[in-house]
Amino acid sequence: VYTSHCIEHLTDDNAKHVIREVYRVLKKDGIFRIIVPDISKYFEAYDNKDLNFFNWIRNKMPYSYDSWLRFITREFAGNIVDDFSDDQLIKKYKKIGTQKYCEEFGKLSNENRDNNKNIPDVHKSYWDANRMDEILKKIGFKNVSKKNQFEGGISYFVNKSNLMFNNTRPNISLFYEGSK
Repeated sequence: VYTSHCIEHLTDDNAKHVIREVYRVLKKDGIFRIIVPDISKYFEAYDNKDLNFFNWIRNKMPYSYDSWLRFITREFAGNIVDDFSDDQLIKKYKKIGTQKYCEEFGKLSNENRDNNKNIPDVHKSYWDANRMDEILKKIGFKNVSKKNQFEGGISYFVNKSNLMFNNTRPNISLFYEGSK
């Protein structure tokens, strides 16, 4: 099973449900390849004031009006980020740091039941290597590991000449695989 830049559009509960269902339907030794935005890359760029990291999105609407931290938060809690001012976001981030910030806003995003905010295109969950590793293992996947863009257990998906796969913003992506 292959998914790229999809489950971040689901709440945590829904994303975990999908991952459990993938595990359920895989044959023994089947492989699940999952690609999502790597939120740790965003925060690393933010902390290092690396504006170049954000060039791919800076001038696109509506992101051109967002502060850096608002944009990053929109990347995993887009359904609730506009309930907070930039000052509130900055104060919270400085006070609790990256991990707790992701956890807190991720929880708020997951618990949001406002259908006017839970539209399909909005990102509603955060992913980094530690979290992906933990969730896949907890669900039962084995041989769980972070991969690079053209590394993996299914040659069809990692073939450099096959432009259909692994090419959605690889510079901001987390590539992961696990088997049943």
